[in-house]
Amino acid sequence: MSVEPRLRQRLEPDQRRAQILAVARRLFGEHSYDAVSTTDIAREAGVARGLINHYFDGKRGLYLAVVRQLVTAPSPVVPRPS
Repeated sequence: MSVEPRLRQRLEPDQRRAQILAVARRLFGEHSYDAVSTTDIAREAGVARGLINHYFDGKRGLYLAVVRQLVTAPSPVVPRPS
C-alpha cells in the first residue's frame, strides 16, 4: 500500500488514539489483516509507528480494539417509568 504521508498535527492523546482507530478500521475493512501493516496505518494517520505500539501494544492489540469498537452496541434509550 503506497499512500502519500499526511502532515503531522498535534492532538490530545484521546483524539490521536481515536484517529489511529479510525484509520485502522478503514484499512482493515479494505484489506485483510495480513495485508495491513502498522507502517501503513501510521503513514495514513500521520503518526510515528511507535504510537501504535504505545496506545495499542502493536498490530494485534489495535485490531482487537477495532473489533471491540465494531461489536460494542450502545445501550437502548428506554424512558424510565414515572
